[in-house]
Amino acid sequence: MLKAWLSFIFSYIFAFIISTNTYFSPKNVGSLSDSLKYFKILAVGDLMCHVPQITNAYNDSLKNFDFKPGFELVEKILKDGDLVIANLETVFAGKEFGGYSGYPHFNSPDEFLNALFHSGFNVLVTANNHSLDRGTNGLLRTAQLIDNLGMIRIGTFSSQHDRDSIRIFEKNGFRISILNYTYDLNHNHLKGDYSFYINTINDSLIKNDIENSKKLDADAIIVYFHFGEEYQRIPNTYQKEIVDKTFQYGADIILASHPHVLQPIELRSLSDPDSVGTKLDTGFVAYSLGNFISNQQGIYKQSGVILELKLEKNLQSNKVRISSIDFHPTWVFIGRYKNGNNHIIIPLEEIDSIKLSSRGFSFSAGQVKQMNRAFFETENHLSQHIKNTNIFRLGEKNSRTEE
Repeated sequence: MLKAWLSFIFSYIFAFIISTNTYFSPKNVGSLSDSLKYFKILAVGDLMCHVPQITNAYNDSLKNFDFKPGFELVEKILKDGDLVIANLETVFAGKEFGGYSGYPHFNSPDEFLNALFHSGFNVLVTANNHSLDRGTNGLLRTAQLIDNLGMIRIGTFSSQHDRDSIRIFEKNGFRISILNYTYDLNHNHLKGDYSFYINTINDSLIKNDIENSKKLDADAIIVYFHFGEEYQRIPNTYQKEIVDKTFQYGADIILASHPHVLQPIELRSLSDPDSVGTKLDTGFVAYSLGNFISNQQGIYKQSGVILELKLEKNLQSNKVRISSIDFHPTWVFIGRYKNGNNHIIIPLEEIDSIKLSSRGFSFSAGQVKQMNRAFFETENHLSQHIKNTNIFRLGEKNSRTEE
């Protein structure tokens, strides 16, 4: 009930304060109810796989890796989304290609990707500064494995035709375009005819891809950037400039990663949506979604979030709006779990010491205190520019209802 009530308040404020061209108002809800479609986006930040994660995931008796426990507490949340997206910040070149490794040149076991698929992710953005950690061979094998699982891959490509093919995610009567670009390749360079392998941030490229997305009648355009300064909790001037231009080109939702810590979220009024052909009159940006899983340690590096955006489409007017913005704060637990060490993503809804102890976690009162502090800071830091959000807290997970 709490989510439904907050979502209604959010919608009301959107209709009469932020939006000048909205079609929503309390008196026409009933008449439009049969003409409304909904679409849920769940977005997280960096999916990283450091050496301690590889070591802890190895089962010596079975001679294989199992990364699934790391995601088991968030699996139910993730599988509730229509489009579930993350930044994949590693490659899968194969053990024979120099062995498995973490930072600074990642190469992860294939089982890490299988765990992502199993937990509910269906879209992976792959353009980042580690895309070429094992050269183009690693890039291409990674792309093939993602494709084999039926997941959507954006940001790295196998050919010019592949790069020029705009990805449209279709579900529930929605057509969502997804684009992805990175600021750098860790000083690696792709010359001439091979520049198609990875999307880098380039004004003309971004503008052209957005224009092509609109030609395909996309209901919303998501652009996921890899940019910013590492470990900085506030976006820098470069990030803001890129975001401003990307909205001007016609993007609706901008997500991002790379700083490995959370940065604030904002709503943006799209002052003249008709001029750029967008179906939304209000945009959204998350400057950095932080780490979702990694071995990086510290209160801000272990803090993450599952961002939840709900889109509403009016079939009569063909307009789309963001009907609610919610988020699930998360924490990467690093320590004893069941019979060994592990890295486990714990959502705020699950931070109950008795329940977690019964599941096999072994943590101190200090760790619980640190998690609670992290969740508190996540709530305040993320939503400092948007007050009409719902934070899923302990005990609320069973009270979530659809509008």
